[in-house]
Amino acid sequence: MNKFIVLGSVVFGICIVSLVVVGLMTDRRFNEIPSNSPTTQSSRQEVLPIPSNPPAAPKQVLTDADFPATKQAVLACKEITSELNQVHKALELGINYNRFCDLVQEKALAIEKIKDLRGDGIPVGFIQHANRCIERLNDSKEEWLDAIKAEDGGGLKHSCEFFRKMDWKQSEVELLYCSAIVDKDRAAIIRIDQSKKQLDDELRAYLDAGKNAR
Repeated sequence: MNKFIVLGSVVFGICIVSLVVVGLMTDRRFNEIPSNSPTTQSSRQEVLPIPSNPPAAPKQVLTDADFPATKQAVLACKEITSELNQVHKALELGINYNRFCDLVQEKALAIEKIKDLRGDGIPVGFIQHANRCIERLNDSKEEWLDAIKAEDGGGLKHSCEFFRKMDWKQSEVELLYCSAIVDKDRAAIIRIDQSKKQLDDELRAYLDAGKNAR
């Protein structure tokens, strides 16, 4: 009798282990579905976050505290601004995805090196704008890759391309802040606010067009 009980327990245990293994394999296969498959693409399109009302960007005023106070800080800010300018210059001239990714990483490392070596006295506001400039460029890499993977002419491809370009424009606004701080140009804030408003209007128009197309 005991032998039958033991034998039954072993068989039951084997069944449980088999079910677990099958479940793990199924889960892994599901995760291995390529990102550009029709199922994944349609799911992405459904969950694409579209805010109904983008918040208006707060206006900023440059004060003496926003400007570098020492020669070393001025030099460091100029070097960082130059590194960021080189990325945007490359975008104007034309650059492919792989080279863009390498260039952004190269400039981000160069900027961190400048901060480490000559970071004393760099205004906090300048650092924040420089960081956001790089962040927007990094955001655009993912959208660019999604656009490459998307089907030609599809709605997802068009959406990814729009937000990629929007990231570049937002990055350029942050670069304008950096240039204004380096040049101690308080009047530049007017032009920057105008650029930000244009971007807000462009985004709202795109989102409204998407709603009307549904």
